[in-house]
Amino acid sequence: MAFFNRKAVRQDTTDTLVNSPTSPTGLLGGSITKRPVKKHTRSFGNIMEKMGSMNEEDGPHSASSPEAQTKDIQRSRQRGDTGMTLVTSPDGYGEKYDMAGGGYDAALVKSPTSPATTMSTPLSSMSSSTSVSQSQGSLTSSPPTSPEAPRLRKFAWPFSKKSRRASGSTLGATFEATFDLKRSKAMLVARTTANIAEATNLPYLKGVAGIVSLILEYADGVSANKENCFRIISNVMRLLDVLNKKFEELDGKHSKKLESQAKQLKHSLELIHLSMKALSDRKRGYFSKFTQQEEDKVIIQKCEKELDAAFKIFSLQTLLEVRTSLLTFEVQLDQLLVKMMEQLKRQNIEILEAIRSSRGGCTRPKLPGMNDEQEEHHSLGLSAAQRASTSTTQSALDKAVLSSPILPSSPKIFHGRQEELGNLVDIVTKNAPARIAILGTGGMGKSTLALKLLHHEDIKKQYDQRRFFIPCDSATSAESLISEMATHFGLSGNQRHTDTHRGREAEVLSLLSSATQGLPTIVVLDNFETPWELYSGRGEVEAFLGRLADLENVALVITLRGSERPRGVDWSRPFLPPLRELSAQAARSLFMSISDAPCRDSYDEGARDELDELLDRCGRLPLAVELMARLAEPGLESVSVLMRRWDRAARGTSMLSRGDRRSDSLEVSVELSLNSPRLAEESDACALLSILALLPDGIERDELALAAAHVQDMDACIAVLLRTSLAYRVGRERLRVLAPIREYVAATRKAQHNHIRQLEKYHWDQLSREREGVYGYYKDEDLRRVLSMLGNIESLIQRAFLERPVSQEAICAAVDLAYFSLQMALGKPRFLEDALTYARQSQNRKLEADCLCAIGREARLFRLTKKDVASKDNFLRALDMYKELESKIGQGECYRQLGLMQYSARDFEESRRSFEKALEIHREARDLDGEASTLLLIARSCRVLQQTSETLKHANAALGILRIELHNPVLEARCLEFLGSVYLSVLCEYTVAKELLAESLRIYDTLLLQDSSHGMDAIVSSGELALICSRYEEAKDAFKRAVSNYGKLQRRDREAYALVNLGLACLGLGDVEEASRHVIAGLAIWQDIGNSWGIGISKRALGDVAMKDGAHARAEERYTEALAAFNGDSAHWKFEQAECLLKLGILFVRTDQRAKASENLSNALLLYREAACPRGDADCLRYIGELDLAGGDDDSRKRALSSLIPALDGFNAMGLHREMQECASLIADAYRALGNEKQSRKFRKQGLQQLQIG
Repeated sequence: MAFFNRKAVRQDTTDTLVNSPTSPTGLLGGSITKRPVKKHTRSFGNIMEKMGSMNEEDGPHSASSPEAQTKDIQRSRQRGDTGMTLVTSPDGYGEKYDMAGGGYDAALVKSPTSPATTMSTPLSSMSSSTSVSQSQGSLTSSPPTSPEAPRLRKFAWPFSKKSRRASGSTLGATFEATFDLKRSKAMLVARTTANIAEATNLPYLKGVAGIVSLILEYADGVSANKENCFRIISNVMRLLDVLNKKFEELDGKHSKKLESQAKQLKHSLELIHLSMKALSDRKRGYFSKFTQQEEDKVIIQKCEKELDAAFKIFSLQTLLEVRTSLLTFEVQLDQLLVKMMEQLKRQNIEILEAIRSSRGGCTRPKLPGMNDEQEEHHSLGLSAAQRASTSTTQSALDKAVLSSPILPSSPKIFHGRQEELGNLVDIVTKNAPARIAILGTGGMGKSTLALKLLHHEDIKKQYDQRRFFIPCDSATSAESLISEMATHFGLSGNQRHTDTHRGREAEVLSLLSSATQGLPTIVVLDNFETPWELYSGRGEVEAFLGRLADLENVALVITLRGSERPRGVDWSRPFLPPLRELSAQAARSLFMSISDAPCRDSYDEGARDELDELLDRCGRLPLAVELMARLAEPGLESVSVLMRRWDRAARGTSMLSRGDRRSDSLEVSVELSLNSPRLAEESDACALLSILALLPDGIERDELALAAAHVQDMDACIAVLLRTSLAYRVGRERLRVLAPIREYVAATRKAQHNHIRQLEKYHWDQLSREREGVYGYYKDEDLRRVLSMLGNIESLIQRAFLERPVSQEAICAAVDLAYFSLQMALGKPRFLEDALTYARQSQNRKLEADCLCAIGREARLFRLTKKDVASKDNFLRALDMYKELESKIGQGECYRQLGLMQYSARDFEESRRSFEKALEIHREARDLDGEASTLLLIARSCRVLQQTSETLKHANAALGILRIELHNPVLEARCLEFLGSVYLSVLCEYTVAKELLAESLRIYDTLLLQDSSHGMDAIVSSGELALICSRYEEAKDAFKRAVSNYGKLQRRDREAYALVNLGLACLGLGDVEEASRHVIAGLAIWQDIGNSWGIGISKRALGDVAMKDGAHARAEERYTEALAAFNGDSAHWKFEQAECLLKLGILFVRTDQRAKASENLSNALLLYREAACPRGDADCLRYIGELDLAGGDDDSRKRALSSLIPALDGFNAMGLHREMQECASLIADAYRALGNEKQSRKFRKQGLQQLQIG
């Protein structure tokens, strides 16, 4: 009796069944309908008739009813029967069946006298809705019906030693074939389950299918316990069929009960998978298999116990029904396998030709003794036993493309990557075939960008349905990557041996080149780092990627963690740079799109809020922002609560998790990068990353050699961190780590204690030298270096203060940092209160005095209270300690700070005496820095006291020291800014003021202090100059920038002043509403801190707003209120009083209240002259002249000229062109009224010239 060898074709056949949408198996849950068939038709129906007509040898349960057949099968399993063979009948026709644990293997048995059997229709023409017996391609016989019915005999094959000896090698081979076919069928059912999961998106179902696939993989490596594994596979297949049927009955609807059952089943299968992995022989030798037999039995019992538990999940009635349907399914599958066999052989040559064509038509000489097919298999490295498995038909390949999983949907929320998307679309559509690598750290949105690319309209138009998105996160080698792609294309299941992956590769390449008919195809390999980054297998992965890139019709896109591209591919240029964090606006838009939090949609640099701070903590990493936004969805937590949670959490990143997948948890995503084999290539790379995690500002490459000297090969470690995108470069040499990665690494990969000490010493030594530099010894580059590491120093101090006991070095660093921040006007210092506590505990009097003095300075600048008794007490206690320690510099500092407190309290005379005392002490100590600082403070006092000559004297003396004897660029810039403000507001020499302010700003820019409070002072003075000269846009930009930075630095008084001036700039541009809003905001701050001067200038600005709006009554009210505020210190606020009187005079001129106008303008002129203000003097004369000109008689016109001509000269000296034009026009009108046309034309022309210049 001859039998076909089905083992060689079983895998290709099963694969074709899985992937052909016209297959009778019905991939997405379709069932096979059993229909009546004609007699003599060798189909499923005929076989069942023959089974029903068994003789007595078949046993008592060989009746024709399905129930009897099911019982017979169950009983056969209980006895241990492994097969049932149907042999040929006397007429030469018969069928052979092997039944093992419910599985069937069928093949046609043909005697020499039997007529030929035909298969008239190819497989692709079959309909899934038609039974095998009714299809045109069903297997039929030609002879007439014999009166003698065919007799069938049943042979039992128990797993007994006696039976094995009788059967010999033939029996073992038969069981091997049966086992392989059983596993192939189970793979088909698993594939069906996976397709249902893809189509319905049902929870846990895809996981169940994946675990079953792994179980079947490991079952192939079992030899010593093959029979037991056979039984386990059979039961696993039944369980899957139960689950599939239940999900099909739901018709796309979700069932919580069934989802729970699927979840329990998944858990049971996971345990079975681990057990089957332990049984696999792939890593065990003969001796190990012998000695571990008892252990294997325990493992098998555990598997069977888990299967029993899984069966109990579902009802017994449903289980029996599904078992019965499974038998029907298997019989029909067997018939289809037989039917396809001949067709596969005939089309084998066609496939081989397709494979050759996929290689570009290259040929080589045949090997001796080989035909075309043998030579092709030899070139692929396939054994004879595996050759038939590469004979998948071209039609099956075509159908595989059509039946591949549906492309994931386009991301609905997409922000901040529009530029990158546009670049990708241009490369793919204009540079075919494109080869693109989307790089970046985990959670940066690489997969989202790739999916958005596939769904772009231009890409859809060009590639149609030939767009594939293949996740590679489960692949760990070239072989598993190829298998993953084959599975995606519906080619999995036909190769199960580790030495046959080249055959699967040929199938994948052939499919992409031939099945697509050479049409443009785009393939995205997502998370490509998983199979690629393992060094041992990287070469094979790159080689396969190179062969994939050789397909001219395929556009290839990979997403990969890191910043390096795999070798072997000519990547399209220009390269797409690694993705970076989102912009502030994009991060905000992404957060708002998900959470709908009650925050403004747009980002405003000048008005940063809590949401901006929260997004900064997330590093503006897309995954982190998305997960954080989920926590702020309506009904959940507010932004403020999330901020507090983050700050209080031991590890803020622990909040950012919604599951255990990389796309659902930031920590899982980061951990994947940390476990990268590339990171393990350098032993010190992880140690270097732990160091960088402590440095939020990053560090320069040359500094690393000093701060982390323990790292052996620094360049190699840096290269690894950059390649994995765990670190990135800022500029050319500065290394930095993203905020959420830094937070997670610092908590989970803590640096060694001695490494941290080395890092602290380097940073704190730099700061200590700069503290000394405040007294005159630092260089510009040293100052810039310290400015670039302030965040690092804060981070290290914060960490050091958590240790016990706190080291003296950490306390000193905290004090040095506070002094540096205050001196450079960088904002409110931290750690001072803690430093004072630790200094007292250590009984260090010098440190305690320094802390008291710094705390007093901080309170004076940021608390802004008139009578700060606590700060004064701190200065006095510090002064006593400095006297005790004989520290002249410390004493001088205390006197300076006491003088500044008195200055803020408007006690200018007492303030000047304190400054002079400080100056004396600094000169005794030969402290040039302290001397120059004190001279500048004395100049400020003289200015308030309206002693202009003394002001210039002391300011120029300080500037002389700084330019000749001492190099302190920060203090020099402050002197220049002060002198510029004097020339601007007091002397009204605007050209000189402009030069001084420009030089001050240049120094701040050079030192990278342009955004410090001192830098903003120079910006505000420049804005005031632009406002005076009617350059309102320039003024607005300056004040807006100042408002933003003062707010960040918590300088509320300066912020309020900038807001008021910003309102005036907007008013000059005609925007009354915005002007009012800014001035009112400034007034609120002034009122909050109780500053009368600030309230006065705000009220005066509100009067200007009302005047512009035509609300004269309201304007008069606001000016009067402002004047009352300034009258509180009439001795020192003459200029402010004069300004209010001038505004009232102008108002009365406009409303034709001549008497009030004349009175207010005359009083204003007197005050301006007392304050020595040329600009105020000219303004008053100009409006007095306009008032006289309106008198209408010649005497009034002459008086007007006597005021207007001096005003014009004053404006000309100050270079105020707009004011000159207005004055010249009034003078021309006066001369014309007096009949002097010549003079009238002269001044009219002069006015036009000034208008053009202005």
